[in-house]
Parts: sequence; C-alpha cells; structure tokens
Amino acid sequence: MKMRLFTAWMAAALVAALLLPPLLSGGLEPPEDDRRVAALSAERLAALPASARTLIETVRDNPDCCVPGELLIRPAGDAAETEPRMRAAHALVGANVVRRFRTGNAEHVRLPSWMSLEEAIAAYAEDPAVAYVEPNYRVYAAQLDPEPEFYDQQWNLPAIDVPQAWDLTTGDPAVRLGQVDTEIDTAHPDLQQNVAGTGSQFDDSQPEDHGTHVAGVIAAEGEGVAGVNLQVSLYSHAALEVAGPNRVEGSFADVIAAVEALVDEGVRVINASFGTDESPLRDDGEDDTLKAALRAAGEQGVLVVAAAGNAGEENDTESDEPTGFWPASYRLDNIISVAASDEDDERASFSNFGETDVHLAAPGVDILSAVVDRPDRPDPYEFRSGTSMAVPHVVGIAGLVLAQHGVDTPYQAVRERLLMSARLNASPDWEGLTATGGIVNAYDALTVDLAGLPPFAPSRLRINPLPDTSELELTWLNNSYQLDALALEHCEGDGCDDADADFQATGGVTLESGDQEAVVSPALDEGETITYRVCAERASVRACSGSASYVATSDDNGDNGNDDNGNGNDDNGNGNDDNGNGDNGAPDGDNGTGGGGGGGGCFIATAAWGSEWDAPVATLRQFRDEALLTSRAGQELVSLYYHFSPAIADRIAEDEELRARVRQWLAPFAAVAEQAVEAE
Repeated sequence: MKMRLFTAWMAAALVAALLLPPLLSGGLEPPEDDRRVAALSAERLAALPASARTLIETVRDNPDCCVPGELLIRPAGDAAETEPRMRAAHALVGANVVRRFRTGNAEHVRLPSWMSLEEAIAAYAEDPAVAYVEPNYRVYAAQLDPEPEFYDQQWNLPAIDVPQAWDLTTGDPAVRLGQVDTEIDTAHPDLQQNVAGTGSQFDDSQPEDHGTHVAGVIAAEGEGVAGVNLQVSLYSHAALEVAGPNRVEGSFADVIAAVEALVDEGVRVINASFGTDESPLRDDGEDDTLKAALRAAGEQGVLVVAAAGNAGEENDTESDEPTGFWPASYRLDNIISVAASDEDDERASFSNFGETDVHLAAPGVDILSAVVDRPDRPDPYEFRSGTSMAVPHVVGIAGLVLAQHGVDTPYQAVRERLLMSARLNASPDWEGLTATGGIVNAYDALTVDLAGLPPFAPSRLRINPLPDTSELELTWLNNSYQLDALALEHCEGDGCDDADADFQATGGVTLESGDQEAVVSPALDEGETITYRVCAERASVRACSGSASYVATSDDNGDNGNDDNGNGNDDNGNGNDDNGNGDNGAPDGDNGTGGGGGGGGCFIATAAWGSEWDAPVATLRQFRDEALLTSRAGQELVSLYYHFSPAIADRIAEDEELRARVRQWLAPFAAVAEQAVEAE
C-alpha cells in the first residue's frame, strides 16, 4: 500500500516536474495548427510491425487517400476489458473518440493538430491494447461527369427485361432496401412515396444529385421516370457529400456508421455506389474495419451490392500487386461487384472488370434518372454514366426478387438468383470480364429454377494452419445456396492437378449445403504435400473450387494453401504468419494494461536529451507504462501531459540552454522513477 502511495505521489510530482517550469516561463501555449511531432526515427520505424509500416508508407505516398487527422482503431479484446486500456492508448496521442461502432468495438478517433498520422499510427501499433489501427480511408462516388443533354427515354430497363418482370411484380412496400450515398431529394415527385426513411452523418447535409439519381434508378415511382421498383420502402443514409465539381466523397467511418444504421432499419439489400482503389487490406489477413462491418451486416441477412469502379482496369486481388475497388473487391459471400454495360450490351469503356473479382454487369451508360428538383431545372432529371448507375439496377432487381419470393428470402438465395440470371445471359462480349460472363436480367432472376441448374463452384479456398496443433482450418466461399451435396476432397503428393481422378473424398468430414469452413488433421511427414478442393453438386452436375495446397514442416506450421490461382492467399495476396496472429499479434502485458514499450514518446524528455533512446527518457517512458497507466488517476495525468507537452517540447528543442536546464531538472526524477519501477 505504501509503495502504491509512493508511486501516486511520484506520478503527480513527475508530471508537475515536466510541465511546471515551462508554465512558469510562459511556455504553456496551445499547440499551433501547423505544428507536428517530429518525424519517426529510422530505428523506431524499422521496429514497427510490417502492417504499420505499410500504412505509414501509404499516408506518406498518398496523403489524399485518407481523412487528415483521423484513424480507426480496434481494441484487442471485449469492450469491458479494453475500455480503460484504450482510454490510456488515446491519451498517449491526445486523441478524442468521435464514435464507437458495434463491429469489433472499433473506434473512430480524431487526433490533435500537433499529432501526425504517422506518429499516431506508430503509437497505436506499438500498444498491445490495440488489435489494429488504420487510416480513415476516403471513398468516392463511382460516377462520371453528368451528360448535360436530356434524353426522353430509358433504354436501360428494357435491356434487362424489367417490363417483363413487372408482369409478375412491380415491387412491394414490405421490402426494405437501403442506400449509402449523398443526401437525397425526398421531395422529388418521383421519390415522395417510396422513400421510407433517411439519415445522415452530417449536421447540415443538403440533397445532392448523386444519391437522388441512384435512388431514382431503384425506386422512382413513374411520374417522370420509372425505377426498377415502382413500389418499395427505400431507406437512405448520407455518408457522402459533394467536395467539389463532379467530386463526391466520404470516409470509411461515415460509411460504417451508415451501414450499421441501415441494418438497424431492417433493410435486406444495401446499395454501395462508391469505393476506393486504395487497398485497405491488412497484411495479417484480418478484416479491416469496413470489411468487418459488411461481414457483420451479412450475419444479419443483408446483401451488399457495390460498384466495380470507373478506371477501366482489371480488379484482381489475387495478383502479386493486388488491384481492386473496395468494398466491391472484398471477398465476402454477401457482396456482389457490378460492372457497367452500354446500350449495345458491351462493357462500358470506363468500367472496371475482373474474371474472379467482378461478378456481373448492369446498364451504366446514359442512364436517365431523378436529380434534385431546383427552380432552375424545369425537368429534374438527368442522364448519367458510371458503375454508380449500374449498381442500383441490381439492387432494384433484388427488391423484385424479395417481393416475388418473400421478404425473408435468405440473401444467399437472392444473390444466386442475380448471378444465375447473368450466367443465363452470358455472351462472348463478357467472357473473361466477369465471373458470370453476362448482364443481370430481371425476369430471369424472378423465374429461374435454381434446383434444376448446375451450381456455381465454391471459391476462395484457403488453408490456415492452427497454432500449436497439426490441424488445418479450411475456409471458402459458397456461391450457390441450395445444393444436393457439398464435399471436401484431397490429393496427396506433388503431382496433383484439378483432374477428378487425382482427388478422393476426405474422411471424417461431412459438409452441409451452407458450410464454408472445415478442420482437418492430415497425417503428414515433414515436406509432404496435401492438396484440397471443395465440390458443389446440384442437378447431377459437380462444380469444384480451385485447389489449395499445404506442405508440412517440422513445426507443423507449413505454407498457407492456395486459391484458384495457386497462391492460396487472403484478399490482398498475403497469408497469416505461422501463429495465425499476423504482425500485430503480440500478447497483452502481464498487468493487462495498454501502453507497452514505445507506445508513444515522452516529448519533453526527448527534446531535452535529444533522443527517445537515451537512458533517462527510456526510464521515464517505462515508468509511464508500468506505473502511471495502471490506474485511472495515472491515465488522467498522462492525458494532461500529452495535451500540452508537444508545444512545450518544440520550445525546449530550439534552445540549447533550456535543454540543459530541463535535463538538470528532470535527472533526479528519472532516478527516482527507476527505483519506483524496480520496486513495482
């Protein structure tokens, strides 16, 4: 008890020692907006996990990729356990929590003006209380410049047989569809009845054209133009806003909040006409924050339809240098990635494509729909192009499927009907450009008999060695909902290919139709290879995934398996490390608190001695981590210190005489701190 009291008094004295002299000399000034903590030292940068170094390189190379001064943080543990530790972690960088998400207890934080993204990423990455840190990536609406001429026609609906589908159903108000976009014009004559609810991440958002146009494709009522659904309940949540001429953007944090709000509204399908080509995928194979939110939406029965992007390039997350447009390029079974087709049923010149990463196409060129109704527009309709415009066609058809087959139809069945409608309309123009090789079709999506058609092959087969065991975890994506059979097969040795004769059923593993994982225990000697695949069967036709191989090692931690292209990697082409934790998998410290070694510098002491690695600085940092951060009072003292210390440190660093005086002042406190740490 006496030692704890000594530590508490020592803590208060230390913070006073650090702040009082500059305060008395007039040094306690608010940090200026243009000030930043010093650049990371080469030694500290090299010691960071690879994933953190990658993020720092990203924000250095492309500062516009992300919202300045904001990060997304995921704690390492449940909310009750991590709350005090995360409070301390935020105090170390002076961050304020803007909001918390349900998904993984992730937090959206805003940094003080003096803290750089690089320094903050490093500090959070070094802290064992933090599972991962990532920038708040920007996302952009996938639209092209609007076509100024008004066209009094809608070629797009007949092209995908929407009028034929209307003979069966025009939609149902009981069906809830959602869109994450800009604010929409709810007073538009074509949207007044079908828009059931709106929300926004912005305090002063105004109706914008992009979201209004997308909403019109989904749900225009037929006053001036027709949407795919003439009756539906559309819920819109604004997470994008106009940022300049023909520039509409948002951020991961706002999108995640919008997705969670729409899930709460009970929507069954979400329109995502936006994305980023800046890969958010993590080196350790774990979900980034947005992917985790979309996976959680799938667990609540929500299908997400997303734009493939407008760069006219291939989306290929399996290559050595992954390319894509996220969220469309996430490999989740509740996502559909949509390319854009033109009036000739060919790929739009601007549309991204990908034989495995883009699923189907929909009309996306010269699409007439609603825009904001303003006094200077006698006709509030406009003709626009982009994969942004293709996505709502697919979302609208999903709404018709739910109206025809029941609002509780599982998203897996809705997804397969959409994919199958495109496969039934496959053409040479789309061969090799999308997974289905075709354009979505409304009538076929409503009427197709899935039970009588061959299944889609499972995809994304991956092998993960389980730590400290000889077991292997296999995961894959199912692309067909109702199957007659699903089987795991294997082939032993180096000479396996995809020929049926090479594979045999894997004993001890029985799969149900919806399974997407299995655990096996192959008996292998070091250096031996085993190859797996997953086969779906329906209507007496089998369709098998690409194979994935595993090579046994002496420590039972062999190579990760491969996916369809033989690489066996996760979405970004990188498997987990051998213990399954990835680069940031360090265990928590013994005291169960945050702020491990190097979890942010001691600014004033570092300025006085000139290096964060000098012995007194290291001692004070250790005292902070092992004494101050173990109590609420200590965490508050640290927070106070980090609020003022960067500006004070700047002043000290510029004055050699002041540096010497501060060293003289702090030296005895460093010595006492060392004794306190040893006593603890």
